[in-house]
Amino acid sequence: MPWPLRLAHWTEALLARHWWQPQPTALARLLQPLAALHGALLRRHQAKHQHQHQHQARHPAPAPTPVPVVVVGNVVVGGAGKTPVVIALVQGLRAAGWRPGVISRGYGRRNENGNPAVREVQPGSTAEEVGDEPLLIYRRTGVPVAVARDRAAAAHHLCQRHPELDLIIADDGLQHLGLARAAEVLVFDDRGVGNGLLLPAGPLRQPLPAQVLPHMRVLTSSARPAPLQPALQVHRQLGLAWPLAAWWQGDRQQQQPLQALRGRRLLALAGLASPEKFFSMLEAAGLQI
Repeated sequence: MPWPLRLAHWTEALLARHWWQPQPTALARLLQPLAALHGALLRRHQAKHQHQHQHQARHPAPAPTPVPVVVVGNVVVGGAGKTPVVIALVQGLRAAGWRPGVISRGYGRRNENGNPAVREVQPGSTAEEVGDEPLLIYRRTGVPVAVARDRAAAAHHLCQRHPELDLIIADDGLQHLGLARAAEVLVFDDRGVGNGLLLPAGPLRQPLPAQVLPHMRVLTSSARPAPLQPALQVHRQLGLAWPLAAWWQGDRQQQQPLQALRGRRLLALAGLASPEKFFSMLEAAGLQI
């Protein structure tokens, strides 16, 4: 591994050990001046957005997103389970008669920061082109998915290309103030908010809201109370096993229960932000990892 990547990995691991402590450690306290700077920049960004919104109220403004937008995200760095929540929401909404589409930034895709264009996920798309999470959502749900740095542009693209859509779900985007939203779903896991400090002293991307507002819903996959109340507790579980070649082909007929893998020596890998729970769930299902 090149030394810059090794240094970045070491730094991330060091910070994570201090972020997820219930109380701030000495290192976290040392980083609080930078956290205060982060908070000041956030407030400046919010004030700038509010000023632009007030200015647009007195002048002709671009047309809003044609359909309501529901943003699913988390206030901490790393994964808290928002992508599985997006998939579950899409499946539940379709069963209830809605026709949703999904937008995302597509983190990790090729030339993500230098390409402002909207890209729609296609059957032959790769994770390098559109990002791994949007590709997973598309493969699991089959609904239209678009990625772009500008989430509002991605939403307009989907509505133009797919006029049958009546709802847009944004995978992440709580901090993307340019995206108007009808509702927000905040997702927490058993880590909660760690030491409760802003980056880089803690894991918070933004200050924790003082209360759950009417347009918000809070989900937690932890047995412990969520940092915001009221919250709905959800149960996280593994899905079916799917041979990789069949997954790429969209052949759902080859899916099988996890129990079919028992009695075999297996290798497991995960690209999750917090993969330990995934491995624990595999072992709890009786698999030999």
